[in-house]
Formats: sequence, structure tokens, C-alpha cells
Amino acid sequence: MGLYSATKHSIEGMSESLDHETRQFGVRVVLVEPSCTRTNRELNAPKAAGLLTAYDTERRAATSSVANHVNTASDPRLVADATAD
Repeated sequence: MGLYSATKHSIEGMSESLDHETRQFGVRVVLVEPSCTRTNRELNAPKAAGLLTAYDTERRAATSSVANHVNTASDPRLVADATAD
């Protein structure tokens, strides 16, 4: 989860910086962060060759949290429709 969170944070920072850099040209940068959206990200994510038992508790908690959010997540088409304008 750390790599995923770090990636999201870096994209947010880059988008904010780019917005400040391009604003003088009349260009605005907006980052859409729709929270949890149902996608196939988990199906396509690489799997570890082996799991360390020391992380079992955290892994179960993260897996459960993701599963709970996915069950209540938005359809990605709703996000696309909201940002189409």
C-alpha cells in the first residue's frame, strides 16, 4: 500500500505544480480524485512470489478495507461522465 499511496501523492504534487506553472498562459490543471472507483486494478496488479508472514495482520486489514470500499465504490463511468465537460 505504501507504493500506491506514494504514487498518488506524487501525482497530486506534480499536478499542483503544473497548475501554477501553466496558469500564466490561461491553462489550468485539475486533478480528479474520485475516491474509490470499481476497476480491475487488483486483478491486473503484480503478485509477490512469496508472502512474509510478519505482514499477515496488515495484509488482511488492507485486503478487507479494499474489499469493503470496492463493494460501495462508484462505477467508473460516473466519474468519466462527471469530468467530460
